Amino acid sequence: MWVTAPWGRASSSSSGGLRVAPVLWFAALRSLGAGGALLVLATLQRRPIPRGRPAWSLITLLGITDSSIAFAATFAGVAG
Repeated sequence: MWVTAPWGRASSSSSGGLRVAPVLWFAALRSLGAGGALLVLATLQRRPIPRGRPAWSLITLLGITDSSIAFAATFAGVAG
């Protein structure tokens, strides 16, 4: 139950967001928001933040190839 309600809400939010933004932009914005939320959470928990260009380059590459493409495929299915 704890997973079903937020998941359902995310699906209806995605449908609304896709009316005002193209699929890839919406996927990128959602990934950016999630990454920002994780950075805030890590800061509040005083966890180490990755440092240096190599670490952030890898994080960016993984974010673009994994998260954004997966979200784009999901949103393309929702958009029809």
